[in-house]
Amino acid sequence: MSDTGLAPFAKMIARNPPLNVWKTHTDGVPDYAALNAVLSAALEDLAANPGNPQTMSELYEKKAGTICDVTAYSMMVIGAGLERVKALRGRVSRWGTKDGDRVRRYKQSDGSTVGAELLQWTKVKAPGVLQFKFDATGGTHTFAVERLILGEEIRFRIYQSYEGLYRLSDFLGLTEGGDYLRTMCKMQIIGSQWPEKIYGSFTAEQTNPNRAKKKENILKTIDRQVAQRVALLNGTRNSIGAFKELNREDLFLNVITPLRSMLDGGVTGAEYETLAGHGADGRVFCNTLLVAYSSEIDPQRYEANYQALLACEGMLAGWLDPTLS
Repeated sequence: MSDTGLAPFAKMIARNPPLNVWKTHTDGVPDYAALNAVLSAALEDLAANPGNPQTMSELYEKKAGTICDVTAYSMMVIGAGLERVKALRGRVSRWGTKDGDRVRRYKQSDGSTVGAELLQWTKVKAPGVLQFKFDATGGTHTFAVERLILGEEIRFRIYQSYEGLYRLSDFLGLTEGGDYLRTMCKMQIIGSQWPEKIYGSFTAEQTNPNRAKKKENILKTIDRQVAQRVALLNGTRNSIGAFKELNREDLFLNVITPLRSMLDGGVTGAEYETLAGHGADGRVFCNTLLVAYSSEIDPQRYEANYQALLACEGMLAGWLDPTLS
């Protein structure tokens, strides 16, 4: 592989998410309910727009590809190695492990500390990887950052997905993302606004004028929300995705400063949308920010680490927990 960084492995993870990791994330039980919901929405799309049917396996992988924990954990393991990640599990430590890795927990008003410690990490002239995890307004989110050396320059790449919104493949620009967004949007909106027990199948022809109007309004809502979600994804992808090689200033402007500001006083909805590709109303805060640092990693180990990730079982769940004290 010509790219000595994590990008080639991110492409493989994006195209074939490690299903064993997702199974671990769901405590060893595949999330068939979520899968069947995606399948139902896809079959409705297929009925309305005949095309190539999707297999259960393809749908399963699409769902797995949106789980932010799976994406971030996979990149940490490929970069640092499974044993180093295991050594960090359930640990918050200022001084870290024998490899110099550590997990730091930052609380409200710790923004200046976050900024100073991340600045140190960004100045190390060696490959590295870290994972952010925070309890943002509306839910917990996590993503990974790679530090790589290009010639004489230190650069950074972001690896991110968001459950129910976009896959790692969409964030990296390997896929456009609109197809998955529409499937998920239909599933979510139809599921909440068209209870089949009352109205019957959404795809059935509606002879009742009131139901026909309701269905028309739902379709308009879906179109509007899909357009909004695609715009959010495009904004995030254009800012920090698509394998962009960010310099330190760009990383602080678009990633680190918004995260530290979420601890100190919150960020605007627009700032959070650029960071995460997720819609937000009003200011967004977090009470806890966890950062798992792996300061120096060996690109010669990436292939072996990748194979270990594909073979591992029973590690992801709870490995980086915002409730840690």
